[in-house]
Amino acid sequence: MKKSFVFLCSVALLTVGVTTASAVPVHAAGNDTEITDTTDSLAVSNKTGYIYFRHGEGVLSAYKDPELKIFGPEVIHFAERYMTNQAVAAYDQIATNTKTNQVVAYHIPDGWVGLDSWTAEDPNQYTAGTDWGVLTVGKKAQQLYTDPKLTTPANRTLAAGTRWRYTASETIHYKYTDVATDYAYQVGTNLWLPVTAVSNANSYQRGVLITDRGVVEITNRSGAVMYDSLMSSTAKPSSRKLAYGSKWQYPGVYVSRGGTVLGYQVATGLFVKAADAKIVQQRGVFTVNAQGETKVIDGNGNATNRVLPNGSRWRTVGVRYGAETMLYQIAPNLYVNARAGSWTPTK
Repeated sequence: MKKSFVFLCSVALLTVGVTTASAVPVHAAGNDTEITDTTDSLAVSNKTGYIYFRHGEGVLSAYKDPELKIFGPEVIHFAERYMTNQAVAAYDQIATNTKTNQVVAYHIPDGWVGLDSWTAEDPNQYTAGTDWGVLTVGKKAQQLYTDPKLTTPANRTLAAGTRWRYTASETIHYKYTDVATDYAYQVGTNLWLPVTAVSNANSYQRGVLITDRGVVEITNRSGAVMYDSLMSSTAKPSSRKLAYGSKWQYPGVYVSRGGTVLGYQVATGLFVKAADAKIVQQRGVFTVNAQGETKVIDGNGNATNRVLPNGSRWRTVGVRYGAETMLYQIAPNLYVNARAGSWTPTK
């Protein structure tokens, strides 16, 4: 019954647009002000936006009426665009004091709430970042925004599953939980994508260089440009290109924290991007020499039930790299961590 009452009331108000409530004592509270009572009438109108829970945790009661007299259910909201670090609720109506023009209550999905526990001002801090890389949009199309705080929708969306380069990031620092995390990525001029819409982001700045020795073949028919770094958006390209089809030894592989190979070191202080080259897989023998169990890992990076005996030797047919890890392939879709032993190449 409670949900039906709130729903019907909301529909009626949305149909009318602006409704004036009778002159009864109501609670009026602004940001950081004490609750007071007044007999001024209220005007209810349609307006959308967000309000933020002051304390970041706990529960409170919503009301069934804009005068905040009739208690409803306990409620606390975590909007998707703010993830779970900040309690925030979307509202679709406001109640305004007709004499002072002060907003005294907001209508959220569970009912009406006043500003004694909520604030209409975003309490969080936003910081522009210098990160850059490649991201993948999640399982549904996503609206873009014209600003890094994601307040103004742009007239454009990105399709699900598509990959895009991003050139900057926005970091949010949550006031009540003291957590800082990525908030949005810039994917074009005045075009920003929420972090919550991203299934994977490969940061060039936040990658890790894994020491190894192998051979790559240049696959870009126009040749592979060499860079002095893959860790900065200001990385300088070399005037020299590596020719298509040529092969080069690499002493290191640059991998994102998400486990994606971003590039290969082909000389001292010089790198080529992974999109321009591929590993020439080399066969060898891996000898298990580790303390404790050495489990076989599947193609998704998960440990299987199979354990390799200490001292056993296994032929390898290739190598792959993950987030700060290197794996040798010992069978179709089966791998062993390089740290569990030693590897010797075979001719």
